Amino acid sequence: MNLNGKKILFISPEFFGVDHSIMNELKKRGATVIWLDERSVKSSFGRAVNSISPKLFVKQSNNYYKKNLSSIKDNIDIVLVIKGEMISASSIELIRNKWPKVQLILYFYDPVENIKGIISKVHLYDRVISFEPKDCQKYGFEFRPLFSDFISKEPQTEVKSKYDICFYGTMYGDRFNVVYQMREFCKNKGLRFYSFCFLRGKFMALYYMLTNSGFRKLGKSEISFKSKPGSELAEIVVRSNIILDVNDIKQQGLTIRTLETLLSKKKMITTNSDIKRYDFYNSANICIVDRNNIDIPDTFLQSKYHEVPEEILVKYTAKGWVDDVFR
Repeated sequence: MNLNGKKILFISPEFFGVDHSIMNELKKRGATVIWLDERSVKSSFGRAVNSISPKLFVKQSNNYYKKNLSSIKDNIDIVLVIKGEMISASSIELIRNKWPKVQLILYFYDPVENIKGIISKVHLYDRVISFEPKDCQKYGFEFRPLFSDFISKEPQTEVKSKYDICFYGTMYGDRFNVVYQMREFCKNKGLRFYSFCFLRGKFMALYYMLTNSGFRKLGKSEISFKSKPGSELAEIVVRSNIILDVNDIKQQGLTIRTLETLLSKKKMITTNSDIKRYDFYNSANICIVDRNNIDIPDTFLQSKYHEVPEEILVKYTAKGWVDDVFR
């Protein structure tokens, strides 16, 4: 699709810079983009409550959308919605009534079972696209992985490594246990391991202290309640030989970490066995591990990275994503 001159309403949560990358790519192509935060609930506590019982915020969200949609004077051509959890059917109807010829696109970077009430609303969109293969198979969605805009700018042979294996990410579920196992594995093997474990709020630490044995093993001292700048994390990736990726146990779709690792041209250890289905998979670069029993062959730890063709890598950038979503 030629996006030059198109007016696009982009409704999404803030998501590790992905929203900015999409907007930048659309603007590069000559589109006018109006961004609207998908969430009327801004606080971390409010978002946690909303994830448990979204019905508590229906009225607030409806008023939020009514106010913001009425303030838009442009004639919108396309509405792109990411996730769509907070948008009610009545708010989508407002969009249809305001711009009768609009194309509505919904994209998921989460499995639908993690998004309460969404299946009852998918029929309201013209196209529904998901990163999750099992949801596409079950519901007939179009399949499209997410992307990263992390591009390796230095030849790997010129970068001196500081860490053998590194992990960075938001902590939940069994990630605590997997990171703890990796820490112990590296300690036993004499490997340099770096981890940055981010947790959204101290009340979550208390919750996990009471309910998660992995959290207690890893230790509160290893948890950060303050995020790191992207530039600092990028430097850690560049100085690491291998990146650890831990997918949600209910998720097959590729994580952002997978895509960052791919585009940074680094080897990867992952708990996601479904990665074998993708065109970039190479067992020389990717080691799949059992999340309950971490074991990595010495041959993988000692081997060199094998280059992935550029025509494959570009598919997993913002450019490739916009090509497919707005085709």
